[in-house]
Amino acid sequence: PLNILLIGSDARDTEENQKLGGAKETFGGTPLADVQMLLHVSADRSNMSVVSMPRDTLVDIPKCTDPDSGDVFESRQRTMTNQSLGRGGPGCTVATWEKLTDIHIDHFMMIDFSGVVSMADAIGGVPVCVNANIHSKDSQGHGSGLKLEKGTTYVKGEQALQWLRTRYGFEDGSDLARAKAQHQYMNSMVRELRKNAKLSNPGKLRALAEAATNALTVDPGLGTVAKLYDLAGELKKVPTSRITMTTMPNRYVGSRVEPTEDATKLFRLVREDIAL
Repeated sequence: PLNILLIGSDARDTEENQKLGGAKETFGGTPLADVQMLLHVSADRSNMSVVSMPRDTLVDIPKCTDPDSGDVFESRQRTMTNQSLGRGGPGCTVATWEKLTDIHIDHFMMIDFSGVVSMADAIGGVPVCVNANIHSKDSQGHGSGLKLEKGTTYVKGEQALQWLRTRYGFEDGSDLARAKAQHQYMNSMVRELRKNAKLSNPGKLRALAEAATNALTVDPGLGTVAKLYDLAGELKKVPTSRITMTTMPNRYVGSRVEPTEDATKLFRLVREDIAL
C-alpha cells in the first residue's frame, strides 16, 4: 500500500500568497496546516481512500525538530492539528498523523495558495455543482469571495482556490462542510483528468508533473518530475468508481473536534489495507 499525506498550508510568505490569502496581519506568520488529507492507495491498486482530518481536531503533537533551523519543539497535548506545521514543518504534521493513527506514511505533498492556483490552471477547468446560488462573504467581510450561480460551473485558477477555501458559503459554515466541497473538487478533478486522457498522454502528463514540481513541496522520495510521473502511473491503475472520500469520524468539544471510537476503526481499516 501507498500512504501519502496531502497538506494545504495557509502560509502568507510571498506577495502572491498574501494577495490570494488576505488577512494582511498574518503576513510572514507561522503557517498552519489547514487542510490535511491522507491518501491511501491499496497494495493491489484496486481502490483508493482519502481521509480528511478537520483542522481544529485536538491531537497530541509529538516532539519535533525543524530540519532547516534545528529548533526543537516539545510535545503538546490536545492541541489543534493545524498547528503541527509550525512546529517543525511538514515532517511534524506527518509525525502527528502517525502518532494518532499508527499508519505508516510514505510521502507528503504540501501546497500553498499560489500552488493551488497554478495546479488548477495546469489541470484545466473542473466541474463543481451547487444546489443554490453561493456568495462566500459574511457581513464582516470574511469569506473566500466565491460567487457561483446554482448548477454546474467549471472552476480553475483563483476560483478553484476560492472553492477549496470556502466555509461561509456551504452548509453550516464549518470546516466539516468545507471538507465535503474539497472532496467534490478532488473527485471531479480525477474524473476530468481521466476523461481528457491527460493521464494516458505522456506529453500532457509530463507537463502536469512539471507544474506540480513548482507548485508542491514534497519529500525527497517524490522530489523529481520522474518520480511524480511514476506516482501518476500508480494512481492511474485505480478505477474511479473505487475512490472513496471521507472525513475522520469526530465529535464537537466546544468549538473544536476530537476523534471518536469510529475514527479508530477507520484508521484500522486503512492500516490493514481494507477498502472503504
